[in-house]
Amino acid sequence: MSRKICLAILAISALQWASGAMAASQHLAQELYIKSGMEKQIQQVPNLIRSGFDQALKQDKNLQQMNRAVIAAMRDIIEDAFEASKLKKTIMQAMEQDMSPEAMQAVINWLDSPLGKKCTRLEESASTVSGQQALQRFAMQLEKNPPSTPATGTG
Repeated sequence: MSRKICLAILAISALQWASGAMAASQHLAQELYIKSGMEKQIQQVPNLIRSGFDQALKQDKNLQQMNRAVIAAMRDIIEDAFEASKLKKTIMQAMEQDMSPEAMQAVINWLDSPLGKKCTRLEESASTVSGQQALQRFAMQLEKNPPSTPATGTG
């Protein structure tokens, strides 16, 4: 009888330890998700996809000839497929499965540094629709006027 009680106590202790470790991993993943800027970036994904779709509609004659109901259905699919909460759930699961708590903590420590914070701010600003449009304009400008190639010396 006492052997069964000891085994039950050990099993309960193991479950409590495992659930505590899982909670710690979830907490670190949540902190990493926020501090890395992913939270703000993921919220912009539906807008970016929608904006790209709208841009394609303006430029592609085949898309323009599609039935309006089909286009509306495609927009609905975009909204559903790229819903921020769904993307977050997938990302959080992947971080918890693929990253050790030590690795997550190391990344969080770097993100808390001045350089990490600056990189996060830049990534967040670039992930908006206006940021993406500015990036496209810059790329087109570079295509039209590429920078000069630096001369190479021959030793």
